[in-house]
Amino acid sequence: MRVGMAGIGFMGRLHSYAWSNASSLFGAEPVELVAVAGGPDDSEEAVRSFARRWGWSTPVCRTEDLIDAHVDVIDVCTPNDSHELISVAALRAGRHVLCEKPMSNSLGGAERMAAAASVAAERGVHSSIGFVYRRIPAVALAKELMDRGELGDVLLVSARFLQDVRLDPARPGSWRSSKEVAGSGVIGDLGAHLVDLVAHLTGEMPTMSSTMTAPYPRRPTDAPLVPFSETEDIAVSNGSLASGALVEMRMSRVAVSRKVDLGIDVFGSRGRLSFELQRPGELVFVRGSDGLQGVVERTVLVTERTHPYQELWWEPGQPVGYGSAHIHQVGDFAAAIRAGRPPTPSFADGLRVQRVLERMILDGKQ
Repeated sequence: MRVGMAGIGFMGRLHSYAWSNASSLFGAEPVELVAVAGGPDDSEEAVRSFARRWGWSTPVCRTEDLIDAHVDVIDVCTPNDSHELISVAALRAGRHVLCEKPMSNSLGGAERMAAAASVAAERGVHSSIGFVYRRIPAVALAKELMDRGELGDVLLVSARFLQDVRLDPARPGSWRSSKEVAGSGVIGDLGAHLVDLVAHLTGEMPTMSSTMTAPYPRRPTDAPLVPFSETEDIAVSNGSLASGALVEMRMSRVAVSRKVDLGIDVFGSRGRLSFELQRPGELVFVRGSDGLQGVVERTVLVTERTHPYQELWWEPGQPVGYGSAHIHQVGDFAAAIRAGRPPTPSFADGLRVQRVLERMILDGKQ
């Protein structure tokens, strides 16, 4: 499998690491890192340096050259406003596409991407959206337990994603500070993962409304066309599932002492599941006893060979987390492509998440 990738930032590094290790862990045919392209603000030397460091054979300056390269897959790790352009062009050219979340910086862009993916799928050309937290073993085990009905009826889902990356008001913003490029702030950046996790675990897409704020509206940016930050840094959302269960989400990029505090609690009529990213090898499972006279709480160490993905890794007791989940993501994607089946989550899934995000953003502006 020959891979081309767009983007040399943080996600580009992660995806390069993932592609480099997927074949050996999954025991699959080798993946060849063929070509990598930077963004419009990246210098030729920056792209060449990235290619040398991460093992890409050919650095190219334009994404158009990437699509013209002899590759089977294009991995899109660029800012949100270019997801649509690159993905649609790649699909039309017969390239399979793995695209980072959120699908686009607008609902219209996501709709056009999903339409292009549907047409391409008829020709056997497939696509997937990068909701990587699904691939953490503890989350995958939680999904298995949910699908077996271990919690009974879902009553409440509480999710959070808190960071302190923008706590310093003097710290310059990035492309994520621009509404034109990012589409939104913390909602698209962190909230997209929460919406997908809720939908993935429960099997139902939530309906959400939000309140959001930017506590430092005069934050400077390093983007010359956006002198001050235009996107929100805090959002609180409430909503429900079609079944009637309530859903709450909290998102912040200015939460003191929180680095990557992602957590989700699912409360059911017969039990509870809880996961925290800072403890990636653990899943808390609480089961109410007959007659609710007491409960049995168990912290499962998700490192056994029988647990999801763990047969790929180390001896029992050694947890794997965020970086490994990216290897699982590209490994699952490649396996689906080789088998000729659509990978998950699909662009249609990404569009459903985008619709929820759009509603959250519109509510927050009112």
